[in-house]
Amino acid sequence: MEPFLTNLFGIGSLLALVALVMAVASLFIKTGFTSKLLDYISKYSLVIVAVLSLGGIFGSLLYSNFVGFIPCELCWWQRVLLYPQSIIAIVALWKKDRRVLSTLLIMSILGLIVALYQVYLQHWPDPNSFCSVGTSDCSRIYVQFMGFLTMPAMSAILFLWAIFASAVGARRQTPVIE
Repeated sequence: MEPFLTNLFGIGSLLALVALVMAVASLFIKTGFTSKLLDYISKYSLVIVAVLSLGGIFGSLLYSNFVGFIPCELCWWQRVLLYPQSIIAIVALWKKDRRVLSTLLIMSILGLIVALYQVYLQHWPDPNSFCSVGTSDCSRIYVQFMGFLTMPAMSAILFLWAIFASAVGARRQTPVIE
């Protein structure tokens, strides 16, 4: 099951990264298409964050509860910053309230920082890191897709998308989907 999940989430993460690069490029390339793309991302920003966070919850629970990977302390912090985002985004969709986008943005920025720190530890392990003691070592690589994409790297891509969607949604102020 683990190779299937690794391929599924790895391919999904790579596609998400390519889509994110194209979406960010649309900020600098001014055409009718890019304007429509940004309007679309803005209109569906809460949906994007909800789907991303639900996917992250699903993936993290699959790996820890079914595959048996023990989450490290940094993994838990990423979960703490990710899991509430699905509830916040879904409630905001239900109430048609875009004011939560700034909260989602802050949570995603913090989650990205934690994920990038864990990617750093995986490439340059620090034996003095607070995370090397306890349940699981944060520098341990459980999953590696195509030789470079680890679980915290996938998490970083997820948080980058949530940052982009939240920022575009908060800035453009398009109405919430009806």
